[in-house]
Amino acid sequence: MSFANVPAGTTVVAETNPLPAGWQFTSLSCSGDTDGGNVITGQSVSIDLDAAETQTCIFVNSVVPTPTPTPTPTPPVVWVNDVTIHEGDQGTKLFTFQVTVDHTPPANAPISIDYTTVNGTATVANNDYVPKSGTIVFTSNSPTIVYISVVVNGDITFEHNETFTIFYTNEVNAFLPDHDSLGTVYNDDIEPVFAVGDASGNEGNSGTTPLSFTVTRTGNPTAVASTVTFNTINGTATGPSDFVPVAGGTVVMAPNESTKTFPVLLNGDTTVEPNETFTLRIVQVTHGSIGDSDGSGTIVNDDSIVAGGIEGDIVDGSGSPVGDGTVFSNDVSVIRRMVLGLIPAPTTSPNQFQRADVAPRITSSGLIGDGLLTAADVTLIRQYNLGYLPQTPAGGPNGPAPTAPPTLAPIDNARAIRAVAPTVRGGESVTVSLQLESQGDESSAVYTMNFDPKVFTYVSSALGEGVPAGSYLGVNATEPGKLRLLIDSTNAYIRGSRQMATVTFAVSPDADAGEYPLTFNRTPADESVSDAKGGLVATDFEDGTINVTSKSQRAIVSGRVLDANGRGIRNATVSITDVKGGRRTTFTGSFGDYVFDEVETGKNYTIRVSNKRYRFAQRVINIADMLGNIDFVALE
Repeated sequence: MSFANVPAGTTVVAETNPLPAGWQFTSLSCSGDTDGGNVITGQSVSIDLDAAETQTCIFVNSVVPTPTPTPTPTPPVVWVNDVTIHEGDQGTKLFTFQVTVDHTPPANAPISIDYTTVNGTATVANNDYVPKSGTIVFTSNSPTIVYISVVVNGDITFEHNETFTIFYTNEVNAFLPDHDSLGTVYNDDIEPVFAVGDASGNEGNSGTTPLSFTVTRTGNPTAVASTVTFNTINGTATGPSDFVPVAGGTVVMAPNESTKTFPVLLNGDTTVEPNETFTLRIVQVTHGSIGDSDGSGTIVNDDSIVAGGIEGDIVDGSGSPVGDGTVFSNDVSVIRRMVLGLIPAPTTSPNQFQRADVAPRITSSGLIGDGLLTAADVTLIRQYNLGYLPQTPAGGPNGPAPTAPPTLAPIDNARAIRAVAPTVRGGESVTVSLQLESQGDESSAVYTMNFDPKVFTYVSSALGEGVPAGSYLGVNATEPGKLRLLIDSTNAYIRGSRQMATVTFAVSPDADAGEYPLTFNRTPADESVSDAKGGLVATDFEDGTINVTSKSQRAIVSGRVLDANGRGIRNATVSITDVKGGRRTTFTGSFGDYVFDEVETGKNYTIRVSNKRYRFAQRVINIADMLGNIDFVALE
């Protein structure tokens, strides 16, 4: 480049074209420059021309290298996880949380992070878990994973799934994308069962009268409120004439409530009519299941009173001894309880005893009743209630007979009731069978069986397989060592050997081996059998024995649940079931181990293992002693 005829002292800035980004002039050579005043400044050149000076210049340009930036150090990243586990029914479970760093820190910059548990719906106050806090440290030579274990307490309370949180704070030399771990305690308890009972009551003469049905909740305790929804269903009583219909009526049961009442309003009238019934039905339950869904409501007619009363009309709708002119189901219930000795004998003022003592219907003296309350009275009052017998004005003695009539002698021992029991070991249960050698005319019976209360504890009783249709079983077990049974029906037994009832006792584990008697009282006031017409029939009562042998032993059953490579499988479900269907369940530990204690020996059991990932074959074992190493290996 050349410049000429430029006035002296002029500075010329020369650019052929603007240089591209990243380029600049790197050298300048000018002939004719006398004072060295030319200057290069990046993408431009300044030429200093003096007087009468001519310069010829050569420029050189090139790419300027971009300097490499110094990288900024990246702190290690720490990740945390959430945990969800079943709480179990008892003991404790460990909720193990994992804290992971993506790479170890340098030696001069160790990582530290504080942590602490914080209540959610799971709380320390409710004993849901044990609080924990501390500090996590990662160094240049430590593992990249740290575990935090929180103890969770098992229970049998039905509740929502509950949560608690581990909060991470004050992290040093680390980056945490997530500052909390969520622990979810998964509810594994069975929801409660709801049922509605029957109810009966007088309708009244006007207005409305509430008839209260009792709603019950059974099963595990619960921490959750439940809403029970009802509808009424017409029967012989219909809404809205007899009662106020219910559609979608509700009661709310708080967690600490096991019973609640629900009222249905009955419409009063003065019409003489039979007892009428309707149904109150549970149609929906929240946080629970429906057991007995239907409650029968009986509207008791209270519009007819017979002067002097009628046979079998023992009480009125409120339980008063004056009666209400009709033999209702509550009269049947009362005579049963009186005969069993569960409630006091009837009064003589008013003439309640006279109305309760209905059998026999016609005596040799032309009167009704015999001054005793026996199975025959239960039989006839049931027939009055069902309409098999016409209403009969009260008559006969109005009080117990001054002396008990003689015991009826059995005829050639043809009719007999006996107690039959199997041999049993101490600590087990035994079921006694009460057998009737029937002549084909028996209908009802009441008797008292005596046993040793130091050895046997009454558990339950049930109707036998040989009873007539429509039989009822009543029990009085209030007095130690005595069990009074009432089995009544309006139909007769079939001739032959028939099972009337079964009674189950628990045998003391400390019972000595030997034979223990089961005896019957033998007076008409204690033992009686009636035919379907309400007449007493002669019956022999044969005592029995329970043979108790050696005491029952208990054992421990244990083992492991393994995969195909022999590694323990954690949290697998293991159940042991006896031949009667009784089942116990547990979960495997960290090494796949499980254990059942207090297992009764001398019996067969089925052990099953279930897991979401693996399948296992079930095993049937007979336990004679302590059993270990009952291991299960996954099939695939």
